[in-house]
Amino acid sequence: SPLTQAARINAGRAALARQAYKEAQDYFKATVSDESLPPELVATAWFALGDALMNEPFADPAKALDRFASAINAFDRVVQKYPN
Repeated sequence: SPLTQAARINAGRAALARQAYKEAQDYFKATVSDESLPPELVATAWFALGDALMNEPFADPAKALDRFASAINAFDRVVQKYPN
């Protein structure tokens, strides 16, 4: 239900605030994969996923820019799917 998904987004935000980036990404990915949700919730989840991807520390310096590329893809989904 939309309330469950809104709670999932808030749980992801809480995980992001405590710097549990992988956990936050899991919450947001679960939300964006549900196409039956209202577009506002899905767009919010895509944007939050981009934040989680961008803020995640990188373990391998050779792949430091990969996290930004992934974040850009998430932000781009918002623009493509929800132009208004």
